[in-house]
Amino acid sequence: MGKITHVSEGTHVLKQQNTRKMEGQDFQKALDAALENKKSTPGAGEEMKIPVQSLGEITPTALFPVEPASTDIFERTNFLLDKLDSYTKELENPKKTLKDIEPLIAAIQDEAGKLLLDANGAGESDDTLKEIVNQTAIKASTEYIKFNRGDYI
Repeated sequence: MGKITHVSEGTHVLKQQNTRKMEGQDFQKALDAALENKKSTPGAGEEMKIPVQSLGEITPTALFPVEPASTDIFERTNFLLDKLDSYTKELENPKKTLKDIEPLIAAIQDEAGKLLLDANGAGESDDTLKEIVNQTAIKASTEYIKFNRGDYI
């Protein structure tokens, strides 16, 4: 055996593709269709390949990181405050049991945690809004702890 040179392990051998040979009249049909600029419909079991023009390179669009806007954080904070108000009203309602109220306080705690992460982690420049979000999250966490500790039994 002779020594093979200029072959590295990174060289990949492409698999040979199976191609169907066109039989006598198939080529003539394809040529006639191309010359007349008509599309001919291949018969049953026949395959006809019509050349396609190249589309060229597609330029990618610029993607910008999505950050929560101040209005989004403001609306979510307002929604959380509304939930806290409804929680207070449900605590005052003698017809509601603590078991009925538990899903609401759990949802409030989850939303407060997400809102706090978004407001502080997004590089929000509005310090007043951050302070409101922090105070709201603290209030929500305090109520969650009081509820689970049994202060309202």
